[in-house]
Amino acid sequence: FTLYAHITLVSGDQPAREKLMNHYGSSGSRYCTYCYAHGCYKAHIYCPFNPPTNPPPTATNQAHWRIYDPANLPMRKDEEWRYDAIHITQTMNFKRAEELGIHGQCILMRLTSIDFPRSFVLDSMHLFYINVIPAIFNHFRGKFFPLNSLSNDSTSTDAAATPVIGSDMSSSTQKYPADFGDQIRSIKEFCHQYKAHEWVVWAHVFLIIYLNDPALPKKYYHAYLGLVRAIHFCRLDEITKADLQLTEKLLFAFIQHYE
Repeated sequence: FTLYAHITLVSGDQPAREKLMNHYGSSGSRYCTYCYAHGCYKAHIYCPFNPPTNPPPTATNQAHWRIYDPANLPMRKDEEWRYDAIHITQTMNFKRAEELGIHGQCILMRLTSIDFPRSFVLDSMHLFYINVIPAIFNHFRGKFFPLNSLSNDSTSTDAAATPVIGSDMSSSTQKYPADFGDQIRSIKEFCHQYKAHEWVVWAHVFLIIYLNDPALPKKYYHAYLGLVRAIHFCRLDEITKADLQLTEKLLFAFIQHYE
């Protein structure tokens, strides 16, 4: 018999996937490779599901400031993607390209086994541990926004908490069991050098301990616990249908809470 091998999945970090798909990425108004959600522009592209109901007069594309239901997004489909990409390439219609967030055809479109965009999967390392968790950590310590007036909100911990946590981690280095992984490093001194596996430990072990009351208000702490539980399910090699539904529920709850 003849055995055939087909490429069905393509993975990588976000810039790599966007490059392979010939997609605008986060720099475009149609920032998402999976759905047609439209970003809000005010000096930068913002991507909320629930944008402000009163956009400032200086904001452009105010008609696109609409509410999206995370459970019912306008998803992209393979047939539509291929048709639009071919049309944009043949007509050089740059306005249409900007509207859809697609530059045109890419070489992987020659493979019928590839589904645009579902074949281009996100892995947990890039999605959670090099993206979401560091961003949440920066928000908790008041470093998420460039402007201090925006960073110091009710979700931020005491500014003095991070050095204390870092000092406590440093003093625990020799006591940390080797079976748990590599030697821990202070989050205060080395957060900018943290690798993915260190963010895993920080997200699932240390942050749960250090942010417990009174470091963070209960409603924010429990929302974070829900996110960590969802991430746990996403990392499993196998998942039941019930756990998948619970994961979606937890993620939707965190999105609603965070916004």
